[in-house]
Amino acid sequence: MDRLETIGSILAEEAWRYPIIAGLASIPFTLALQTLAADNYILAPVLVAGSFVGYLFRSRPPESRRVGWRTGLVGGLALSWGLAGFSTRVPETARTASTGAFMLVGLAAVGVVYIVLYGALGALGSIAGAWMGNRIDRLRAPASSN
Repeated sequence: MDRLETIGSILAEEAWRYPIIAGLASIPFTLALQTLAADNYILAPVLVAGSFVGYLFRSRPPESRRVGWRTGLVGGLALSWGLAGFSTRVPETARTASTGAFMLVGLAAVGVVYIVLYGALGALGSIAGAWMGNRIDRLRAPASSN
């Protein structure tokens, strides 16, 4: 029961709730675009999701980068679909058990690198979203008369 309470308390915080929602929302777009693009990794959905949360958290600069990072990491879970597909091919291509184990470890390492890359893209998107939000706020602010 303690784990459920912990998950509930994490989701109650805006700094976790929005990145999880935005990151999960980017996954279907990433998978769809990746399927259409054939062999190209599509990074735009995570970048857009990161800019969205960066816009929401623009008044808190360190927090906006952190939520962008979290959004990217959650959105990077889309790669687990492709990694699972590759891992099913390992027994077909590996000649020995040690080769198969080495291939699986290498595949996991590549997956971690790509998920970290997606996290960095989410953080980059959040920086851009916060910048755009601040510019929009300045344009909307009434001119002060001296």
